[in-house]
Amino acid sequence: MIKTNISSWFSNLRNFFVHTDSKITHTDKGSHGPHWYTIFDEKIDKKACVIKAFEIGEKLYINDSLSIMTNGWMRGVITNNFVVTGFPYIKSFKYEKCELASIIEWSHSKNLEAIIKVSHESGCGLAFFATDYAFNKNNYKDQKNLSINIVGLVYEMYEFDVKELNEPASEIKFSEDYCGYFPCSEDEIDFIGRIQDILEYFLDDIAGYLITVKITPDFGMNFFIAHTNLSIELEKNKLVRGIAWVQGTLEK
Repeated sequence: MIKTNISSWFSNLRNFFVHTDSKITHTDKGSHGPHWYTIFDEKIDKKACVIKAFEIGEKLYINDSLSIMTNGWMRGVITNNFVVTGFPYIKSFKYEKCELASIIEWSHSKNLEAIIKVSHESGCGLAFFATDYAFNKNNYKDQKNLSINIVGLVYEMYEFDVKELNEPASEIKFSEDYCGYFPCSEDEIDFIGRIQDILEYFLDDIAGYLITVKITPDFGMNFFIAHTNLSIELEKNKLVRGIAWVQGTLEK
């Protein structure tokens, strides 16, 4: 069950929009450990699946020391035959016009991974993990206006009733058409909105759905939810709430 409350939402939202003076900063705390739960359930041997993916995945050689492994549900970064990182991977059909705000590079993965913060053309702020940063970092650093393929990979989602937000003691009331999103971490969001579109979608042999959820009045965002994480019947116009890891790429 999603436990984020409304007070922590607004606290996190305020922190999200506090920008540093430098466009590029660094951290040594990023991790993909929880992200595997967006595509695998707890019963699957994730380590074995990842090892097999590296063995059979398609390799793209960037230069003499860097290569990228990609299969239907995962991407890995390899330098000098050493695996730097691996993470769930998806690329959909929709691109968003965004303006770069800042970059947070992961120093513990040789600055080959990063969180990108942008301003969406609708006016909202977004942060995502860049799945192509290892070979596209210069494009992120050198360009202000970006066309980003953004997808949220859902951990959990359930049908939502706005009455849960309308606490009796509060003077603030929310309408039945309420939608919104709030950061849980640098690249994860807690979102509420109505489903606009539903498409059955497969990440190789991982079955699920690609859905569009209206998370602001002017922005419908794409989300992938695996069958193993689905606990409700999906219907257009249904109001839902969920938590998702957000990733994006410049790749066409």
